Amino acid sequence: MKSICLIIGVGMGLLAAWSGARAQSGEILRLRESLRAFTGRPGYSRDSAYIDTLDRLAYIFYGVNADSAFYYGRLALEYSDRAAYARGQAESWRILGNTYEMTGDYSNMLTAYHRSLDIAEESGSKGQIAKATSNIALFDEQQGEYDQARRLMEEVISTHGTLADSPLILTVYIHLAQYAVHERRFAPALAYAQRALQTAIAIRDEPQVATCRNEVGKIFAATGKVRDAVGLYEASLAYYRLANDQLGLVSTGSLLAQAFLQLRDYPMALQYALRSLDGAQALRRKPEARLSAQALADTYDAMGDDRRALRYFRLYKDYSDSLFNDSTNKRVLALAAGYAFEKQAALLRQEQAKREDHYRQALREDAIEIAVTALVIIALCLFAFVLLRSRNNNRRMNQLFQEKNSKI
Repeated sequence: MKSICLIIGVGMGLLAAWSGARAQSGEILRLRESLRAFTGRPGYSRDSAYIDTLDRLAYIFYGVNADSAFYYGRLALEYSDRAAYARGQAESWRILGNTYEMTGDYSNMLTAYHRSLDIAEESGSKGQIAKATSNIALFDEQQGEYDQARRLMEEVISTHGTLADSPLILTVYIHLAQYAVHERRFAPALAYAQRALQTAIAIRDEPQVATCRNEVGKIFAATGKVRDAVGLYEASLAYYRLANDQLGLVSTGSLLAQAFLQLRDYPMALQYALRSLDGAQALRRKPEARLSAQALADTYDAMGDDRRALRYFRLYKDYSDSLFNDSTNKRVLALAAGYAFEKQAALLRQEQAKREDHYRQALREDAIEIAVTALVIIALCLFAFVLLRSRNNNRRMNQLFQEKNSKI
């Protein structure tokens, strides 16, 4: 009953997402039309609105086409530099950082994020500071540095909490919830996940509402409130069906399979797990395929079907090994990128220190030259003063001699 109420409660919001599968391409066309409208005006200039449109295009192409994302991001950065548009510079560097991450270039990714953060701090843009900081935190998360990632995310919340109802703060809450679950701190995890859900509802972001419902559901399932979790998963599944979001259907189906396994409803667990495994394999999504294979292995084991349990356990193990190798390779690349960035930053600091030393030395030399020049000028002034005084004395003496001569 609770799950039915949840689905009905979001029914109107789900209807607005009916064309979700085509929304991205439609937005790309709309933004390109906006660019043409800018250039079609007589005497147009590539102002902040034009640059923001380029950045928006680069952002939309993330995860879709790296070449297009790089093209629009670099163009936006070029025009931002020309116009000295600080917010555009910070956003362009951040989006370029995202695109470098997409292509596995972690060294340039880190450089881009830090450039974005430096510009944002210089201009005092709280929103851009928060975005760049959260991106760096996500990189720390990829490296398994959860404490550092959590510290940065908490810094975003504490410093930029005025951004309350925003997609950025919503994302930060989701990740803080995940870090807390990783540490098995379920009370703060639930608080963060519920805040994320409230924010998603407030800004009417239906895809994020579904994501947040799943996050809250995971915490409910981990703390024994499995029926509540099922209700939330089913509400998310209803949205993903309506939006034709295949990845959402696969990931949520896998969560439902695990929940029904906990409830010992084995037919329902098998139904969702098999469907999710097929979808994950079609999408070539290893994490979701691994979870579905695990749910199938556990379900068949609970049913006493050792042959099928072993079959899916082997599949689960294959996906686990593959993900471990992928994760190891990615972490090695990330660590190498971090080392390269630190090395580059150290060289830049050394160069900056040398420039500052040279500047201070030049200032000292200039000060000495000024002091010597001032002493010379003072000496000349004193010499001139003495000469003038001597000349005046001579004049007075000559005048006295003349007066005496005239009297004589």
